[in-house]
Amino acid sequence: MKFFTKYGDVHKETKINIQTRLGDITVLLYKNTPIHRASFIYLIKKGYFDTTCFYRVVPNFIVQGGSSDNLVTPAYKEQLNDYRIPSEFRKNRTHKRGCIAAARDWKNNPTKESTPFEFYFIQAKREQSHLNFEHTVFGEIIHGMDVIDKITTVEIDRYEWPEKEIPMKITLLE
Repeated sequence: MKFFTKYGDVHKETKINIQTRLGDITVLLYKNTPIHRASFIYLIKKGYFDTTCFYRVVPNFIVQGGSSDNLVTPAYKEQLNDYRIPSEFRKNRTHKRGCIAAARDWKNNPTKESTPFEFYFIQAKREQSHLNFEHTVFGEIIHGMDVIDKITTVEIDRYEWPEKEIPMKITLLE
């Protein structure tokens, strides 16, 4: 984590843009979750997310991204050392509509470390408090919530995957 602490000190960006075929989403990354912010910026700069898509859609709950059926994605993840990062729970950072949070493995993960490669947005209008202190919330949508709402209207299969892929390209704004 020393690497990401130093990386975050040098790379101070807090705004990103996620481009999709359904529109753009602007996200503010929180400064008080420094390891998650730094890791996300690192993966953006490495181009990892450009190999991924929004792959899980649960209307009135979440839209999840950061993975793909593309064979390049798991290979790239392995090349980046498929690491985990410690949780950074904050009392004032809850699972409200528009937040971005890190996914995590539930098995063999008693300290609730995050996987930096997968994330989700809360689309539900009501806070999903059952997720608080289970997953680290590390930012929020400041423009483009309507895009998340559009994503939840696409046709999905029985595994909650969109019938037509929703690839993403993430860039840093400032």
